[in-house]
Amino acid sequence: MSVIDPTDLEYGRFPLGTYLGVTVDDERPGEAEASIEVGERHLNPNGVVHGGVVFTLVDTAMGRAAMSVLDEGSYCASIEVSVRFLRAVPEGRMTARVTVLQAGRRVVQLEGRVTVDEDDRPIASASGSFAVLGT
Repeated sequence: MSVIDPTDLEYGRFPLGTYLGVTVDDERPGEAEASIEVGERHLNPNGVVHGGVVFTLVDTAMGRAAMSVLDEGSYCASIEVSVRFLRAVPEGRMTARVTVLQAGRRVVQLEGRVTVDEDDRPIASASGSFAVLGT
């Protein structure tokens, strides 16, 4: 098993994200968006998006937003992410939009929401804490 140096990665590109089809946008420091075009691979046995897919989408966006406010040579890892599911999603393009609330020396606090297509009604809300690691 090889160990991946996180500072060598193009942040947001990882095998699970690639499999799920996650795309990430972080044009503004302290903010990020991650999206997935919902397909059969994302559905649970009830025909709606699996909660783990929603979590992965939010966690990815939070990691990207946290990385955008860190010093060069630092990286981050989830300490705690809480997702409140508000309604089911059977199809469409899901987007997680997150914002850094506070960037400390050791911990970054974030919040976000997940919507589908152009609908502004959230399908999930989230909060998270990320540890600052590295230099």
